[in-house]
Amino acid sequence: MKHGIQLFSSRNVRIPLSVLFLLTVLVACGKNTPDPPDPSDSSQPVVEITSATSSQTAAYQLTGVAIDDVGVTELEYTHDGGDAQALSLTGNTFSAGLTLTAGANEINVTARDAAGNEGSHSLTVEYLAPPSGVSSSQTVAARGDDLVITGSGLGSSGEVLIGGVTVPTSSWSDSEITLTIPMTALSGPQTVTVSSPLGDSSFELFVGVAFPPGDLDDLVAAAHPKGTAVLLSAGTYTQAATELELDNLSFYGQGVDATTINTGASANTITFYADSDEHIVLQDLTLISDETYIAADSPGPLDPLNVGGADSLADSGALKALISAQLEQYASKGQLGTQATSTGSFRLENFRLQEIAGGAGLVTALMGAQLWVYGGDIELINAEFEAVDSRIGLITSGDVSITDSKIDGADFFLASFLGALTVDSSVVSARPALGVGGDPLMLYGTGLSINDSEVRSYAHTLQIIPFTILSGSPPPLPVNSSLQLINTTFRVTARDPVAAPGEGNLAILALAGESHINSNTFIVNGQLLSSNVGGSLAIRNNDFTIGHADIASSRYELTSVFAPGHLEFSNNTVTWSNTGELVAAGNFHHSIHDNTLTGNSTGTALYLTHDPAAPTAMDIRDNHIIDFENAVAIELAGAGAEQFNLTLTGNHFDFPIDALGKVAVLTDVVEASLDVDGNIWGEEDDVTILNSYIDETGTTTPGIMTITAVLSP
Repeated sequence: MKHGIQLFSSRNVRIPLSVLFLLTVLVACGKNTPDPPDPSDSSQPVVEITSATSSQTAAYQLTGVAIDDVGVTELEYTHDGGDAQALSLTGNTFSAGLTLTAGANEINVTARDAAGNEGSHSLTVEYLAPPSGVSSSQTVAARGDDLVITGSGLGSSGEVLIGGVTVPTSSWSDSEITLTIPMTALSGPQTVTVSSPLGDSSFELFVGVAFPPGDLDDLVAAAHPKGTAVLLSAGTYTQAATELELDNLSFYGQGVDATTINTGASANTITFYADSDEHIVLQDLTLISDETYIAADSPGPLDPLNVGGADSLADSGALKALISAQLEQYASKGQLGTQATSTGSFRLENFRLQEIAGGAGLVTALMGAQLWVYGGDIELINAEFEAVDSRIGLITSGDVSITDSKIDGADFFLASFLGALTVDSSVVSARPALGVGGDPLMLYGTGLSINDSEVRSYAHTLQIIPFTILSGSPPPLPVNSSLQLINTTFRVTARDPVAAPGEGNLAILALAGESHINSNTFIVNGQLLSSNVGGSLAIRNNDFTIGHADIASSRYELTSVFAPGHLEFSNNTVTWSNTGELVAAGNFHHSIHDNTLTGNSTGTALYLTHDPAAPTAMDIRDNHIIDFENAVAIELAGAGAEQFNLTLTGNHFDFPIDALGKVAVLTDVVEASLDVDGNIWGEEDDVTILNSYIDETGTTTPGIMTITAVLSP
């Protein structure tokens, strides 16, 4: 047992009073002299490291205890034989953070007491590090090529993924892995990941072949397998043949300003074939061509719904038969060839198309006696088409997606016969020369969405319509197909209003389901049609500028047909620069409220028509109608006795109401219920006078419209 200066020993031996007095004096004088080592103290401190013997992270917390019967005066540790580092005790425990190296780490903790006795404990800590330095000397490797991966800490087994897909390996050691790239591996730029229980490490690899600048004819002669990706260098690539056919090859350049494919003469054609199960890409390059075609080389059986994929049709079997019949009708007329059944895709990303002199431009079809349409999905990402004298035709039975892109062509034909057409944050423009080219067309099957974009047309009529509407026989059936036009500018301009005053029109048709036209800007020189076929169409919070000084009149027609059609037109601003009118036509239900309609001192503000073969209800209320010549015209035409129900209330007709026909002109109105009370009619509030301004013509039932109450101006 040690005997230092203690108030009480372990045997409760009392300290002499003289020693206690001396200790008290030394403390009071600030002369706390340490005890000299006790030569009889030979007991070693006891040390134990309590932290783990392995770690999967480099950060390691060293913990343990150090005990001495007198007291530990010095505590330190070493890591792999390095310099000693001091440790501090909290009670009898210690803790310190340190960084491990891969593999075995030798840690030694030593404690000393005042007598110089030492006690220590050593621990080997295994740092199970993830793979590091993983790479390959090969930056380009084709399907079927051997690939050698090197690194450290690879372990003895694990998993290699190319593009997120596991591939088999041939050998595996701690520093090297070998494998053969499968023929089914994803092509193009891919991430290769070595995955082990301890972690992952990755590097980039181009799966394909490299091809230096030169004639693409030489690439064709190399006869690479279908699906091969080709890495192009910076520079220009040309073609010697007048017709160059690239069989299921993808191309990746170094950027649109660095890599160019130039087809040469305007008449030269370049065709990118894309089989139904291939995913073809043109990326990071510029294509200069007047004749570019993208199509399947072997069109498959007629299958417009892409069987095997989900569809949103209300009655899949019946509608599939219907649309198949429609396609067959077009094919029998030589207008449309068989549709390819396709699960493939064609993507243009960071891509620029420039024309030489103008021509067919870029068309996803093969032209001939029939139009053989590409059947896969078409995707544009950051693509730019500078082809104002060329046609752009993105036509497929799959989906069409356009994102962050600009299409500027003589005209455009964007068609997804039986899929969805989506345009996001893009500009789409068509401007053919007067009398040249067809009308631009956006055609959709199961859905259309245009968001945060701009659509420009300098042609006769821009049509945004569903594919089934094109059929004449059998008649189209309602299809659950959503139309969404959101926060987009539609600019439809007549090229020469004097020479061709019938141009500059826009037609938008929606099918069954819920459709929305919200928060857009419409600038339309000619006529505007928004039609709802058996669904629910809401047109809200838009700004419309309609007409042109050189065009005599412009209508905005709202049509709703087929049950259970419902069309809402609310909180919009419509301004005409010529003689204009808002037309509500068709049957079923219209709701027109809280709009501001501003005319040009001519025309009839509201022109309402009804087909008596089906019931119609129109609720027109709380609109501000400014600067027209006449307020309302109602015309009922056709056979049948279904009633026309009109509620016209809360509206402010803010222009002079002072002559026959100014309130309303009724033509052949027989079966109707007309509630027209509670409106403001200019400055006139005498109901007798106002009723005298109702003009009844044709077979109109006398007195079928009677005003009994008005709001004061």
